[in-house]
Amino acid sequence: MPQQLIISIRYQNDKPDVLIQKIVQFFDTSKEVDLNSDDYTTQFPEANGTKSFAINFSYKARDYKTAVYEILLKANKLGQFWTVQGPVKAKSNYFMMHIENDDRNDLPENIIGYRIILNSELS
Repeated sequence: MPQQLIISIRYQNDKPDVLIQKIVQFFDTSKEVDLNSDDYTTQFPEANGTKSFAINFSYKARDYKTAVYEILLKANKLGQFWTVQGPVKAKSNYFMMHIENDDRNDLPENIIGYRIILNSELS
């Protein structure tokens, strides 16, 4: 069963298009995401000088546990010090992790942070 993957990038100043494209290529192994399509992307309004951009798509893995493991491995290449919540089972499987640009993490200068959410309905 495919899972839904949502990647949110919070930034200041100009939208980091090249970085967004690299992150999508990293996680979207099926190459289905079109960054120019509203079906896959959402640009959030600016708030207090912070802008956000989200990408959502189906993440294909053998099962939910494998998907969580793969995402942890891939996310670790973006930065090391993530805050993780889950995995949790309720009406759906839910896993979230986020990273902030602080002294421990070497994120690009205008990037405030990333958030990754993996969700799948229980069968």
